[in-house]
Amino acid sequence: MFYRLRNAILRVHRSATGFTLVELIVSVAILTTGFGYLSAASFQVMGLERTWRSDSEATRQLRNAKTWFGGDAFNAEEATLLPDGTGVVLDWTDAAGSVTVTYSFDTTAETLVRTKDGGIDFAVADDVVSVAFSLAGNILTLDLEIKASGGGTDTTTTQIFLRKGTP
Repeated sequence: MFYRLRNAILRVHRSATGFTLVELIVSVAILTTGFGYLSAASFQVMGLERTWRSDSEATRQLRNAKTWFGGDAFNAEEATLLPDGTGVVLDWTDAAGSVTVTYSFDTTAETLVRTKDGGIDFAVADDVVSVAFSLAGNILTLDLEIKASGGGTDTTTTQIFLRKGTP
């Protein structure tokens, strides 16, 4: 009886299969290569996301500047360019009285600043590369270029028709 049990155990042990060392090394190499490709792809996606975020911030800055400038210029009855062309003074009268808004480019801070009635300042756009205002008849034009943190720039040109004639 002992021999029968021993022979049954040996038969089971001989028929049991497993992985050889070579098979394990090959499977580890395949998995390592796959993880390497996945990690490289994930780093590339993170870099693209960072670039996209900086470009979308530049676009947001442009939209903000266009919204403020467009609203003020639409109300303006008179526009006067600053001598260097990097600013404009807009005047109009509303129900509360006379309103004066000045847009100027602060080169040290690289911002487009909106000043209302000579006292309330705030930046309508940051990281500004260049600003140019021009006036042709009743058409007031703003050319604005903003740098994105990824190294590129985003530009816009906005033209507004003034309500009344300007000199």
